[in-house]
Amino acid sequence: MIKERHDTHGTPYSAMAISVPDGASAQQFANILARNPFFVPSIELGKDGLRSDADAVRIGTMHRFKGLEFQRVFLTSVSEGQVPHQRIEQYPPSNPDR
Repeated sequence: MIKERHDTHGTPYSAMAISVPDGASAQQFANILARNPFFVPSIELGKDGLRSDADAVRIGTMHRFKGLEFQRVFLTSVSEGQVPHQRIEQYPPSNPDR
């Protein structure tokens, strides 16, 4: 899907991101992309945010992507109770008039 967006639609790799649940998953996805026969360049987002201007897919958590913009974001490992997080229900609804 990522390779298709790049090759067919012209979306730069650097304009795409893969959101993962945690840091360990980020490394796993980077390894998977590196071993893929249709090689897709990727860069993990660190605590310092973007570390390179290379044309590569960014891999990180939703927290790492906060404040960054991408044309395409692929969400992984999303299931009920994770997005939105199950704890969200413990908060009272906000007042839209505030």
